[in-house]
Amino acid sequence: MRTFTSLLKASGIAALVFALAWIRWPFTASTLSSTVRLFIGFGFLLAILSFVLGLPFILIMEKCRIGNWWSYTLVAGATGALLALGFGHHNPGPVANPHGGFVFSPWTRDRPGIDSFPVSSSEYIGSIAFCAIVGSVLGLAFWYFYSRSLRPNNRWRGP
Repeated sequence: MRTFTSLLKASGIAALVFALAWIRWPFTASTLSSTVRLFIGFGFLLAILSFVLGLPFILIMEKCRIGNWWSYTLVAGATGALLALGFGHHNPGPVANPHGGFVFSPWTRDRPGIDSFPVSSSEYIGSIAFCAIVGSVLGLAFWYFYSRSLRPNNRWRGP
């Protein structure tokens, strides 16, 4: 049970980091509502992806006893980068995608998603880097919550 609650808390932290990266100045009510929508929408997506993709990795890492902070951070960051690599890939061949792909680069765009113009190479690399950062935050937050939660046989029983 502590795995599920730790993963859910870590997904919330990663969704917060994802949403806060899209805040633009000047800070207005529309920017705040957009940030809340991103937090809720991508929070659900991150939670689902972390349970579907992350849970098998966690079980394998715990079975092999390699559950250190750096291993969770590295695996989650690599998974985030690979997801961005797959979702943002555009085919340069004769049947090119007119939309380019998903863009998750807060350094080059004002909002995540698909826009009406193709993805440039800087947006593609920025998306990979940003998803690796969000994945690393998720892995590090999971390790923190997972390692700090009490196991059933280690609970304090009092004097």
